[in-house]
Parts: sequence; C-alpha cells; structure tokens
Amino acid sequence: MMADCPQPASRPRSPRRREKRSPGFWPGLLWFLVLAFAVAPSATLAQSAEQQAALVEAKRLSQEAIQLYQAGKLAETEQVLKRVLEILEKALGPDDPNVFPIVMDLAALYNAQGQYAQDEPLHRRALAIREKVLRSEHPDVATSLENYAALLRKINRAAEAEGMEDRAKAIRAKHAEQNPTK
Repeated sequence: MMADCPQPASRPRSPRRREKRSPGFWPGLLWFLVLAFAVAPSATLAQSAEQQAALVEAKRLSQEAIQLYQAGKLAETEQVLKRVLEILEKALGPDDPNVFPIVMDLAALYNAQGQYAQDEPLHRRALAIREKVLRSEHPDVATSLENYAALLRKINRAAEAEGMEDRAKAIRAKHAEQNPTK
C-alpha cells in the first residue's frame, strides 16, 4: 500500500524536462497530471501519518482532475487542481519540487482558456521553484524561462520576453559547452 502513495523525495528530483505548450486546449496537461503522482519518490521515515493521508488524498484528487479534464469540465478541473496544490503545499511545502507539476497543470489550464492574468503568476512561481531546487544554470530553468517568455509574448510584453529568452539561450549555450555531444 505504501508504494501507491506519493512521498516527498529524499533528494530534489528534477522536474520534467519539457512543459512547452501548444496554443489552444492543451492535451499535455494530462501528461503532467499522470506523471505528478504516477511515480512516487522513495518514502522517508520522518513522514507523519497525517502527511501520508494528505498525499493519498492529493493523488486521488489528481486522478479526479484527469477525469474532469477529459470530460471537458474545465471549471471543475480548476477547483480540483487548486485543492491538490493546497494539499501538496501544506504537506510538502510551497517550494517542494513535487509541487511544480501541479503549478504547471494549473498554468496550462489557464493558458488553454486564455486566462493569461492567472497563468502568469504560476509561470513565475514555477520558474522560482526550479531556480531554487535546481541550480540557476540548469537546462530545465532555461525551459521554464522559454515557456514564461512565450506567455509574455502572447500578452504583448516582448521586451521582458526577450530578456528571458536571452537568459535561456545563455544557459543552453553554457550547458552545451560543458556537456559536448560525441
């Protein structure tokens, strides 16, 4: 039974590589939802029964969100994702890497509905989580910068987007220099 429950990671795990989204109704949201709880990190001995119960509830709700999303019930999906986020923040902390997928799920849902004012703070938060968990020069940080920049371009903030894109390019160039392909 314990293996079915998502557990906080004993070490930060790298959030998924790509959260780039195509315009419109984003089917990749399901990918994040499924992966957010499909692979549970290893258990820690210090985890309380209350925390275990909260994580089980978050998993159940994330599965409910998938069903709601597939049924096209976006308003209900939003409410369930907000509840999952609330549970994970309380159980794991707001900057835990396991919170990242749900933050991006909610951002993707808002983006798909054209609710960019709600989408932007979530992109900003996702970037902050990645920068905290990973080093600021990590390629996943570059991906978050690129996605945030794409949103900024959609809302006519090209100057800000350009700065983020430049930073992402610099990160990728540095990474390629340090990790040449054979």
